[in-house]
Amino acid sequence: MRYCYLSIACLGLLAPAAWGQAADSVATDSASYAVAPDERWVRSQVDSVGECTEVAHWAGQGGLVRVYHPSGRLKDYLPYANLAAGQLHGVATSWYDDGQLAVRQVFLRGKRDGELMAYYPNGQLKRRTQYTAGSEMLGQCFDPSGVPVPFFPYEQPPLYPGGQLQLIKEISRHARQWQPAGMLVLSQAQIHVRFQVGEDGLVENPQVTITDEHFALLRAHSNISQSLQTALNDGLAPLISRLQRGLTTLAKPFYPGKRDGAAVRWQYSLTIPFTYSGGRL
Repeated sequence: MRYCYLSIACLGLLAPAAWGQAADSVATDSASYAVAPDERWVRSQVDSVGECTEVAHWAGQGGLVRVYHPSGRLKDYLPYANLAAGQLHGVATSWYDDGQLAVRQVFLRGKRDGELMAYYPNGQLKRRTQYTAGSEMLGQCFDPSGVPVPFFPYEQPPLYPGGQLQLIKEISRHARQWQPAGMLVLSQAQIHVRFQVGEDGLVENPQVTITDEHFALLRAHSNISQSLQTALNDGLAPLISRLQRGLTTLAKPFYPGKRDGAAVRWQYSLTIPFTYSGGRL
């Protein structure tokens, strides 16, 4: 049996940043861990290929994730200001199986801030990039022998053919084909879409929620009955199901997201305004 051990060091971790609005997309290396605010625990798990992931959470929101190669050597060291939200804070490092440093990057409240250094397996510097509040500045890139090569961004989000407007158009088409049972009015609604874009560019694990500011205000003032809320949820369920199916059958795959030139799985989210009244969208 394989065991994973973790010694916890105290880190100065800060409060979380606000969630972004409208469209947002992030690489999915930083998994989200649901935790209660005051729990303290350490957990470990070994996957099917033998990689061990250790997750430590202490009082407050901070935590630490360490991933080990099947050999037992450290692969990733990831400090979090908010473990549940996946908000990195501090110096995060990644390592090759032989112990050679692969990437060193600095995070401040979930955003890269400072110098990012990446290395080839032979120890040669691969890139040097400076970040300011999450924005990548121009940097330097090198080939395995140390010769400078044209600079390219470290991370490139997935792109839908035709751009985000085309993606919204396709998602909205599925909404327009929806015919609710009975009368339903959505005056200030939003469709919140969240999914992963795989390394092959295909959509995985689509999740859809629909909110309506008008009903939210009514609930806040206790002016909406439980039966009306149930009717609203039941009426929206077929639309949510339709949108989820539509996301897995888009006309074209995404151009996958990339990190340092290699395709990676990416978490993608999008918010679309939506109005339905009297049988018309």
